[in-house]
Amino acid sequence: MEEELVLRIINEKLEYDHIAPEWLCDGICTRSEYDEYCTGEMDIDYLTLEMMLERLGMNSMDFISWVDYDVYEYLEWRDKTMEAIRNKDTVTLRRLLYSDYMYGIVDVNGEISDREENRWSMNPKLIMQFGVMAVSMLEWFEGRKAGAGRYAKQAVEYTGLGNSMEFEDEDTSMKMLSDKEIAMNVLSDYFEVENNLENNAALERTGRHLGQMLRYIDGNGRDIRSVALLFPYISYLYVRIQIMLGRAEQGIAPCKRSIELMRTHNQCRMLEMTLRQYIHLMKNLGISNRAQDEERMLKSWQEVLGFLKRLSGNVPDEGCGFAERLLRCGVWNGGAFVTEGDIIKLYRAREGITQKRLSIDADYSMRSMWLIENSKAKPQKNGYEKIRKRLGIPSGHIHSDIYCTSYKAYMLKYQIERAMMNLELEKADGLIDKLEKELIRAGSGDEVKTRINKQFIMDSRNAIAYTSKKITAKEYLERSKKCLALTVDIENKKIDKVFLRVEELLIIIHIAQAYSILGNTEKAVQYSKIVIDYCESRNIKSQAYINKMLIAYHSLASDYRSLNKYDESLEYITKGMFLDISSGKGKLVATFIFCYAYSQEKFNNNLEALNAYQIVINSCEIFGNSNRDKAVSNYTWLKNKIESEYT
Repeated sequence: MEEELVLRIINEKLEYDHIAPEWLCDGICTRSEYDEYCTGEMDIDYLTLEMMLERLGMNSMDFISWVDYDVYEYLEWRDKTMEAIRNKDTVTLRRLLYSDYMYGIVDVNGEISDREENRWSMNPKLIMQFGVMAVSMLEWFEGRKAGAGRYAKQAVEYTGLGNSMEFEDEDTSMKMLSDKEIAMNVLSDYFEVENNLENNAALERTGRHLGQMLRYIDGNGRDIRSVALLFPYISYLYVRIQIMLGRAEQGIAPCKRSIELMRTHNQCRMLEMTLRQYIHLMKNLGISNRAQDEERMLKSWQEVLGFLKRLSGNVPDEGCGFAERLLRCGVWNGGAFVTEGDIIKLYRAREGITQKRLSIDADYSMRSMWLIENSKAKPQKNGYEKIRKRLGIPSGHIHSDIYCTSYKAYMLKYQIERAMMNLELEKADGLIDKLEKELIRAGSGDEVKTRINKQFIMDSRNAIAYTSKKITAKEYLERSKKCLALTVDIENKKIDKVFLRVEELLIIIHIAQAYSILGNTEKAVQYSKIVIDYCESRNIKSQAYINKMLIAYHSLASDYRSLNKYDESLEYITKGMFLDISSGKGKLVATFIFCYAYSQEKFNNNLEALNAYQIVINSCEIFGNSNRDKAVSNYTWLKNKIESEYT
């Protein structure tokens, strides 16, 4: 079973990092239940597995891509609830929390109700934890600060970790926290501050707790992506408390560290607020001259936000307070999960057979097969076995698209991706060799996993060969097509109705880029649009998919410019810029503004282009964007041209 494979990898991680299983299970399940999960005596539910992976710093999206219908129904409810919170839609939020048939958290009397916990097929503690956190946000939006604080504390306590201000053994008590649990702790602390602005003793306790949280996430080998995401929120609140208590000097180091993390790892959601806080901190201490770099960065970033507002009439997070920004940080963002019916359609499309052919082979009527594929009916166990065998679907209710059968392979995959991102080609090549050996040692599993492993390795080697100029663009295109064909026939017209993995979207982007280099811009646009259309039609919020959308937006902006279709180019520039900032990243915004300036130059809107180039020059240093030198060159040339025309 797939779940057993994931649990095996979890156990390898526990052994590798010398973590006691009790720490992992704390507040989620008992140790005896965990042992039964591992031996297969008890089925582990999706939420419990997700929480365990996240506590260990592993991305659940690397393991889980499809779920059974009950889980999908809950995830859909969770996504709708988060969307209502992000939009401050209290009407929808109240309906989802109070009267929704399946997952209403509040009863008719307005009280938190858990008497029907048994109706849920997943971990009731984790369902209630999320639901009560959402109730606290509803209280906050409607102006009931005390209620918001009370419910936020209750949400944190659902996994037994509590929001205790004192830890007997900090390393042990806080060893196992997922990003979600950390965010809930910070939300609870924020409401605690808001309810005790004049109570120094309460502020002292909250500040001590936040200080422990800062040391916990930045000092125990946690994934740096998680640190960069959450540290700025904890730091901002901690520094605010220190200023209120008259100890502003204690906020210098965490505030500086927060800015450094956001710049290095492309997190912009708290950037403006933190820069303002640091400048205020320096003024408070009478050393404003030590904040000159931060003042320059703040001015540059405000230019970017002002430019976006003028262009699109909107700026993400504008007017949002701390709590709203925290709830937009991404730890609850939905994945691209599909149901049993969707996975049958996926594998049927990839096998290239019709629904009628499958119904005959699996001994089902056409109507029954239609009902199953559209999640309106569930196949019987022996019937599903026939379908699974005919289509080559792996066993288990959680279909894993991992490239590994061991924790070591999982880490090698992650290291390869980081090395490729940093253009450390020689290092990446050596890591791929190690991954191949590890897959052989651990066993690659069934035929589907063998193809997925092969596809990842092939795509990585193709990218290394082309980047190091060992193959031509034409060879790269052909190799990328063969690589994609291992798992999906992209020319199949039915494929757009089913699931595409993040890694398949990346290969499609590689194909688009190869076509662009070869001068076949029309084909490049066609393939880039596959990525955009797929993600937009499914409203996917997962950061991994958003990253691919940003690459595709940039490619489309460049390709349309090559076709002299500047209106279309500007459309995708605006979309890409808005998505980059609204997703909380920000690194590519200077690139999109550079593309905008170039297009405006072609429209002979020289003053508009000059202004945009100036914004690029000023903002590039914030995230280390590489367009600065080109922007300086274009700015100088265009300025001289305007001056010569004027004279």
